[in-house]
Amino acid sequence: MSNSRPPTCSDSFDTFHWHKARQAAKALAARAMLRAGSGQFDAAAGDLLAVHRLARLLGQGPVLLDHLVARGVEALACHGDAVLAGSPRMTGGQARAHLAALHALPPLPPTAEVLETGERLFGLDSWARSVRE
Repeated sequence: MSNSRPPTCSDSFDTFHWHKARQAAKALAARAMLRAGSGQFDAAAGDLLAVHRLARLLGQGPVLLDHLVARGVEALACHGDAVLAGSPRMTGGQARAHLAALHALPPLPPTAEVLETGERLFGLDSWARSVRE
């Protein structure tokens, strides 16, 4: 019989993906701004939509920090959208197409859902671990 402790939720808890996802979002947003500055509004809008989709993917995570990172990534994308929309060189058709693409995105998952499931299970796991120790 082994003296090792039983596995817990925190054993598989990896925060590295949040860092990488934020880096990717920042890189995409920066490229969008460079493309917008050179008049490539369709390409810039595509980069910003990728940031919005990344936020929705992160928001599917099981813990509250997933949702907080998702909200930060979404804010970065929204800032880029505002810059894009404020450009006098963007045509009305380009603006309407980007707005339609934004409206087609699903909403970010509600934070309450993760509190009901992931955070509750994580808390129970922490409590069970403290009782065992």
